[in-house]
Amino acid sequence: MKLKKHILFALIVIQLLNYTAAIQAQEVHYSQPNANALAFNPANTGLFDGNIRVSAASRIQWLTLNNPFTSFYISADKAVLTNRSFGVGLQINQTKAGVASLAHTSIAFSTSYIKPLSRRNATFFSFGMNLGLDRWAFDSNNATFDSQYNGTIFDVTNASNEQPFNYSSKFFLNIGAGAVFFHGTDVDKYFVFSIAIDHLNSYRYQLLEINADRLAPRINALCTMSINLDKNHTYSLLPNISFVTQGGHRQSVVGAAFRYVPMAQQKDINAYVFALRTRLTPNSNIRPRSRITTNVEKLMFPESVILEARYEKQQRFSIGMAYDTNVSDLVVSTKSIGAIELSLMRIFGSAKSQKGIIKCPGL
Repeated sequence: MKLKKHILFALIVIQLLNYTAAIQAQEVHYSQPNANALAFNPANTGLFDGNIRVSAASRIQWLTLNNPFTSFYISADKAVLTNRSFGVGLQINQTKAGVASLAHTSIAFSTSYIKPLSRRNATFFSFGMNLGLDRWAFDSNNATFDSQYNGTIFDVTNASNEQPFNYSSKFFLNIGAGAVFFHGTDVDKYFVFSIAIDHLNSYRYQLLEINADRLAPRINALCTMSINLDKNHTYSLLPNISFVTQGGHRQSVVGAAFRYVPMAQQKDINAYVFALRTRLTPNSNIRPRSRITTNVEKLMFPESVILEARYEKQQRFSIGMAYDTNVSDLVVSTKSIGAIELSLMRIFGSAKSQKGIIKCPGL
């Protein structure tokens, strides 16, 4: 009964975020949150069974464009002290896009406090914060401006009348925080609710000294669970829903994963995970008339379909791949080719805890 209340509360929070999203530029998103747990929420720092966790992910989006969007992520974290009450971690995240190679690089240190809420350590609450240094940069030699368009092409030999940039790169301080609630009794029986806020200090991120916009806070929430489907622990279902909002933009990802552990490999707990999800955004497939825009804008429509496959070995190693294909009006430019994302995760050492073992949640 308590678990049902937790699930209902998590879904209500996500729904409220969906209808109150009004909090500038939308940032890159990954399709495998389990591979970039620290970037998704600093409260995930140290929340795993082991000594040190290393994760990495690489993503390339819209290959049909001349300059596709690329992203790279790497992190390392561990639980500290004998009772594993605190976690520390470090992450590097970089995105690059466009002809001018606009790049956003972030290096962040994260820490968390992990509190068991039950004697059996089946329930945990974790609160985390991160402090990072963000760098925005671009190649001004490859930048073009509206005043250089001659009616047919952008003529770079024409002098630009645009306001000059003060910097081609600049550094900013970034602050974030988050919380995770975890309840589980086995590797295939658990519930997770996660919520985090990034860019709490809302810094001015433009490279011009004047009229610089502030980077709006980004809120993300995730609710997932694992349901065992048979007494041999061979099959399990992992439904999940996540929501992200920033600067008036919002999106949701809804779907489920299917986890299969072959009987012959039960002892080693080698698992194969297959997932199908859809990314929803407002008005992806329709262009409503002005008189109904107010009502329709509250609805979410499919923007892409996400297919994911992952191999897990003893919950200490995983390798995965996700493919996003566009189903919205963007197919005109992308030809339905979306994004390819690869991920890798490795846990080293064993947990040395006097309070029990934290099962690594499958986000």
